[in-house]
Amino acid sequence: MLWKGFQRPKRVDIDTETLTPTYGKFTAAQRAQLESATTRPIDVGIMLSGGAVICPAPACSVPPCPGLTSYEQRWTDENAASQRCVRDLITSVGGTSKPDVLWIINGFYASLTWDQIKAVAAYPQVTSIEPSSSAPPP
Repeated sequence: MLWKGFQRPKRVDIDTETLTPTYGKFTAAQRAQLESATTRPIDVGIMLSGGAVICPAPACSVPPCPGLTSYEQRWTDENAASQRCVRDLITSVGGTSKPDVLWIINGFYASLTWDQIKAVAAYPQVTSIEPSSSAPPP
C-alpha cells in the first residue's frame, strides 16, 4: 500500500539556536500549518528512526515472488514493532494513528491536534512530523 501525497523531504534545515525537544522536527511553514490544529485534529505523517534494516532480497524473475513476500513481511513486522511505543503514546494523548504499516519506510499517518503533535514530537524516536498533503492549509 502506498501513501498518497506523502513526500519525504530531501533535507531539512534546522535552526540550532531555537532547537528544543519539540521544535526543530518540522520547518517553520509546517509548524504554522500544524499549529492550526488547535480545535480539530489534522492528518500528519510521522517518521521514526530505527525499524527494519532493508537488505538485498532474493532475485525473482516472475511474480509473485514468495521469497520477496516473506522478506517484506519481516520488514513490515520490524517496522510495526518499532512504531508500537509511538502509536501507544498517540493513543494515550487522545490522538489516533492509522493502522497501516509499510515495509519500505518506518513511518505512518496519524490524526493529531497541535498539543498532541507537541507531545509526540518530544519522543526521541520521532524524527519528523509533517502535515499530510490532504490536510487543509492554515
